[in-house]
Amino acid sequence: MLSRLPVEVNPFRLVEQRKNLTGVISQSRMPRLQELLCDNKDDAAEVNATLNFDRTEMGLPCITGEIEAQLDLSCQRCLSKLDYKVVSEVRIILVQTDEQAERAQGEGFDTYLVEDERLFLQDFIEDELLLALPLSAMHEACDADRPYIEGLPEDLVEEEIDDTTDLAEKEEKDNPFAALKNLKDLE
Repeated sequence: MLSRLPVEVNPFRLVEQRKNLTGVISQSRMPRLQELLCDNKDDAAEVNATLNFDRTEMGLPCITGEIEAQLDLSCQRCLSKLDYKVVSEVRIILVQTDEQAERAQGEGFDTYLVEDERLFLQDFIEDELLLALPLSAMHEACDADRPYIEGLPEDLVEEEIDDTTDLAEKEEKDNPFAALKNLKDLE
């Protein structure tokens, strides 16, 4: 079974020791993530994280690994619950200044600013999860809650719309540009 991750670490010390941290954090301890979840009452839901503290080929301190979680999001199409599995690959270079971040851009890693040589793992993991979420979470295929007929104008809803030719005739009668068609025929 996975162990609990520490709350706060010195990432540069872990890089020097080439440490690997593997453990879990409860989703209930991540307030920004909780705001996006459909069912945020589940205290048993956890986030699994594997973080390797090492150096890049250029010698820069980095964190690689994977963060995995099963989230209950709200489908943006049908507004029902959507079970969404997030697997985020972590490739981060640790920097202490903006100048270091600019120099590290060409490495193929993202940068993460570490202040006071402290890294709060819960915040770091929550940031990575939030970045891995889709812009609009949706089911592959879902049914609308309401029938499509409600979107039609009221006068058409009252009529029977079984034959498509009746609809085409109604549109042709109401077309404000029908008179222009006659002008084109005169030429």
